[in-house]
Amino acid sequence: MYLGQRLVPGLTRDLSFVGVLAGSEPWRFITSAFVHSPTSLLHIVFNMYILYAFGPTLEGALGRVRFLLVYLLSAVGGSIGVLLLSPLEPGWFVQVVGASGAIFGLLLLYVVLLVRQGQVPTALLVMIGINLALPFFVSGIAWEAHVGGAVTGAALGGLLLLTSAPGRDKEAVRRRAMFWPGLVGLAAVLLGLGVFRIVQVLGAGAFMLTG
Repeated sequence: MYLGQRLVPGLTRDLSFVGVLAGSEPWRFITSAFVHSPTSLLHIVFNMYILYAFGPTLEGALGRVRFLLVYLLSAVGGSIGVLLLSPLEPGWFVQVVGASGAIFGLLLLYVVLLVRQGQVPTALLVMIGINLALPFFVSGIAWEAHVGGAVTGAALGGLLLLTSAPGRDKEAVRRRAMFWPGLVGLAAVLLGLGVFRIVQVLGAGAFMLTG
């Protein structure tokens, strides 16, 4: 995708997340996580390094299907964060790209799982803290996507803890099966927040026009 961005004119524009287009082009909630700043190799290298460092561990713990769904839902959560936390101008008119929302979702999910085990590496918390604070010192970074992805990942981690149970008895099987309705419920919450924010902004715009 990164090479495509460098070679295909308009690809970044067509796949990036833009708040004002969220209602009419909803695929941008996910596609924005697969494109990065075409002028910054460091942007994609950093995200891919984090995914390489933590992804295999989480994929092994969750399984491929659940890992993929968690990643994609965290990406959507990052876009929802942009909708909820960005000001209408200029935030909703700025192109947002990158897998940072999804990456932060995986990191916070990992932290939640480690908290359950009582062993959260200090270095991991420091790294997350630095990256959450970095956008306040470096311009051009969408901190809203980081926060949205992080909150989504933490919620997914909580869901995994609530629905995890050892053994093969009926209660354990029933509890593990609740993961899927819970995942659908979290997705519905994200969808509801996005729709609410879009309707809220559109309503405010209509009021300004009629007023």
